[in-house]
Amino acid sequence: MRFRATIAGVAGKNATGIPIPAEVLEALGGGKRPAVRITLAGHTYRTTFGSMGGQVLAPLSAEHRTSAGVAAGDEVDVDVELDTAPRLVEPPADLAGAIAADPAARTTFDG
Repeated sequence: MRFRATIAGVAGKNATGIPIPAEVLEALGGGKRPAVRITLAGHTYRTTFGSMGGQVLAPLSAEHRTSAGVAAGDEVDVDVELDTAPRLVEPPADLAGAIAADPAARTTFDG
């Protein structure tokens, strides 16, 4: 789904977000915090929506702003889709080794 938005900045902070229109949230049907893939200016990233001041936003980190070549105040075309792919994290080798050596840690980590 594509929509147009102005990247919102947070006064006094380096934080930005993309305001999500109610009709987009409704069309996605994934609840208030769906896992999504967002593409803007050819850059795609995975995230979940959040809320600030009663407004639903997609977070937009400095890393993603740089990759997309955008900034707070820019008007952008945003493509958003539900992201149903599993979210897997590969721990660093030293952490994986420590977890493997401790059955209780393995159980906790897997949970």
